[in-house]
Amino acid sequence: MRVEAAGETILQVYDGEVLATGKGGGAETLGTGRAVRVAGGIEPVPFWPERFVRVLPAKDNPAGRGTLPYNRAAFDTVHIVPARGPVRIDADLADWDLSGQFHAACDPPYGGNHALDAAMMYDATHLYVSARVRDPFPMRSQVSPRDGRDLYGGGGGVALRLSTDRAAGWPLAAEGLPTTRRALPTDRADPNDKLAFLMLWFHQPSREACLHVRYGMDFHGGRVNPPGYRGAFREDADGRGYTLEYALSWELLHAAADPPRAGDVLAATWLVHWANESGRVWKGQLIDVTNPRETGWNFQRAATWGRAVYHPLGNLPPGTVVPVPTP
Repeated sequence: MRVEAAGETILQVYDGEVLATGKGGGAETLGTGRAVRVAGGIEPVPFWPERFVRVLPAKDNPAGRGTLPYNRAAFDTVHIVPARGPVRIDADLADWDLSGQFHAACDPPYGGNHALDAAMMYDATHLYVSARVRDPFPMRSQVSPRDGRDLYGGGGGVALRLSTDRAAGWPLAAEGLPTTRRALPTDRADPNDKLAFLMLWFHQPSREACLHVRYGMDFHGGRVNPPGYRGAFREDADGRGYTLEYALSWELLHAAADPPRAGDVLAATWLVHWANESGRVWKGQLIDVTNPRETGWNFQRAATWGRAVYHPLGNLPPGTVVPVPTP
């Protein structure tokens, strides 16, 4: 509910029942989907789902967190399971094994409208990525894949940092250039082609499932919508979120000759970006699957990335996907 400037109260029921009583007497029981203005009496008003939706403040809002994430990372591992068979890229996850899925959400009071359910699968030719994202303004990005600027997450989307380097294992020693090493010698791991930063977003004007990929901690070789991927998005029925599904070829991830396999423990981390109603202004982010023993930014220190465990079998038993205990 909200008290208006004139002292009237707007009351809206999303779930359950509320007894509303007017100052002048009279009462009415309101069920789900009802909204009223309460003053001297009780006056019905249209139910508007967006009326009380909490959104993240803009990155330049001094009351907000700026570029910091709006969550405390809950997981140190993402569990990647074998695909059960051919995967249809249609943003319908009915053919997925979701036993490795994890749930992350922004801190209160934002978590109900800003959350992530993520899962990953693999086979001999592809890595598969799925995400269900709660978003007050889903799939509205106006950031064009033909923009030519590195602002592809500015309209909202999902980002991944991951390694396909089986020899490097986990944790990684690579660092961003030149920020963190400064005058120190460059390590040969820093520009590793098997470290990828991927931005996945839906360009609303062209209805495209887009991909921006860069490699190494120096972000070289950037490409937008390159060959070797398929993607699909589907908006939730309530208009408050979306599902995405991508297939990323091992060739695109520079691992066609030696792709990750069952038993590997590599590195990955997940990010979600949100935007405003226009799909043009970045509003905040979530970061999860991190290494709790390391500090720093994921784009500067790959040691902060969490573990990516490639399981030999799917249908993981209950208790496999567990959050890190809160200190």
